[in-house]
Amino acid sequence: MILFLHGFLGQKEDWDPLLSYLPFPTKAIDLPGHGKSPMALDIALAVKEQVPSAPFVVGYSAGGRIALELKARFPKDYGTLILLSAHPGLTNEQERKKRMEQDQKWIEILSHEPFDHFLEKWYDQNLFQSFKKSGQFSALLKRRKQQNPAHLAQFLMQYSIARKKPSEVPPDAILIHGEEDLKYERVYRKLTRVNKVYPIKNAGHAVHLENPKACAEVIDEHYRKR
Repeated sequence: MILFLHGFLGQKEDWDPLLSYLPFPTKAIDLPGHGKSPMALDIALAVKEQVPSAPFVVGYSAGGRIALELKARFPKDYGTLILLSAHPGLTNEQERKKRMEQDQKWIEILSHEPFDHFLEKWYDQNLFQSFKKSGQFSALLKRRKQQNPAHLAQFLMQYSIARKKPSEVPPDAILIHGEEDLKYERVYRKLTRVNKVYPIKNAGHAVHLENPKACAEVIDEHYRKR
């Protein structure tokens, strides 16, 4: 079985296009504070309570960081990790401070401005420009508007890469990024000479949404080899 963890602002339905290409048993869940899942003080533990074990875990962005934490805390219960556009954490103190300030601004917007304003500003980031041009963006934005901004602010406070300690990426983890996502190309290039890295064509940061078929092919290849 393959466990799928979406990113910040996401919902389990984000994975539906990708899952349609996989013939294996899969389980996509709403992370705490997202969709129909209540917020939790210990996000990784809340995920484990929903899915106690999985031989494969696929995580996008913040979901990838949660996958890394699950593997670190419960190594016997979770197997191979496939990380999509997921940052393992910041080691430079200056970078951590800068990111903390940025995330605090996002939390302020979430807490004090209309949610539509937050979503507009969030998706105006360079990371999402290629996805905004896709035909899927309007439908996804409609789903995003159903989220609870107070819960999202709590999630961001807990799971910002500025607050979490950097995670060690297991040597057998598979790394996926969009070919147009130059930031994460650099992150993964600096990160490892061991892990297999797959740049996905015609995709940016939201790689699983922009080219779900190509992502599914990578997952399929490695799941069959298990």
